[in-house]
Amino acid sequence: MGYIYNRPQAALFPNKKWYIVTGNGYGSSSQDVGLYLFPLENIDVVSKLVAQDSSGTTNGLSGVTLIDSDGDFEVDTGYAGDLKGNLYKFEFTGTPGTPLSTSNISVTKLIAVGEDKPITTAPDVGRHPNGGYFVYFGT
Repeated sequence: MGYIYNRPQAALFPNKKWYIVTGNGYGSSSQDVGLYLFPLENIDVVSKLVAQDSSGTTNGLSGVTLIDSDGDFEVDTGYAGDLKGNLYKFEFTGTPGTPLSTSNISVTKLIAVGEDKPITTAPDVGRHPNGGYFVYFGT
């Protein structure tokens, strides 16, 4: 875990468990891009999803924006950027009682704007009038 400058979020997930969620920040020893999930029931157990292995180059995941796209009060999607200018989408699934892990979290790189354009704050997300979402971010 590196230096975290954005505010972590607490949310209920599809497995009916509450987690504190944050990007891994900047300056971690691994320099990879990771999403940390701390379950509130046992904060000592940490799940980390590596979105991209940076192979020793400086990188890290910024703040995460979590959304409930279907109105069931459970987070099912998240968005975050990294220091290399990549924007990621995380999709969360799961059944009640199962921990979140790489088997029920998928990650997709949505866009790469360039290594000289870091995304250092959590994206903003808004509904599109015809369905879907707008994801706003700056570099």
